[in-house]
Amino acid sequence: MRLYNRSAGDTFWNVPRIVTMPAFLLAGAQAPPLPPQIADFLMWNEVIIPLVGMAMATILGFPIVRAVVRRIENKAPRVDEREVAALRSEVAELRQRLEGLEDASQRMAELEERVDFTERMLAQQRQARPLGSGG
Repeated sequence: MRLYNRSAGDTFWNVPRIVTMPAFLLAGAQAPPLPPQIADFLMWNEVIIPLVGMAMATILGFPIVRAVVRRIENKAPRVDEREVAALRSEVAELRQRLEGLEDASQRMAELEERVDFTERMLAQQRQARPLGSGG
């Protein structure tokens, strides 16, 4: 007993279709080939209608997804304007402190240069002085 109709025009991607068997076929008779109108109808059922369904799901799905995203965004906590103003003033204060530290760092570098210069001058004076007899 064969449950598959393996005619050349009755396959889709080389996969045989399952054919419902009437009672007279159970006795061993061969099934007649499908007429072209039925094959076209099967093409509609297996290809066209699923494609149209997927397209409709996509078209209708985007607005739904967009609505869900908007709802999630609306649940996000709101920022208070007073908090924003306080944070801005704190940032301004930190910038002023940073500028003060940069100035102090520059002054420290100048002082280091002066100390180095002074140490070199003292070393030159010590070398230029002749050593005494020790007495």
